[in-house]
Amino acid sequence: MASFQFDEDMTARLDEVETAEAHRGKGYARQITRHLTDVFEKQSGKLFFTWAANDTAQRVYLQGGFEVKYKLPAWSAFIEMGTNV
Repeated sequence: MASFQFDEDMTARLDEVETAEAHRGKGYARQITRHLTDVFEKQSGKLFFTWAANDTAQRVYLQGGFEVKYKLPAWSAFIEMGTNV
């Protein structure tokens, strides 16, 4: 599974590249990452970015053509709508 979408300025973020545990180690994440990188390039995208919280994800993204530009702590945040904050 992977999530990928363009913004109006032709910037895209790659998220949630995941492989079911039973299918890990077969190169599927690497293949989908490379495929989405090709799609991005064909769409004349300007900036394609991602972040990763673990070594495996970082390795997959690097093998898919990404380069480290900044080293930041990985985190995520969300708001669950309909709850009292």
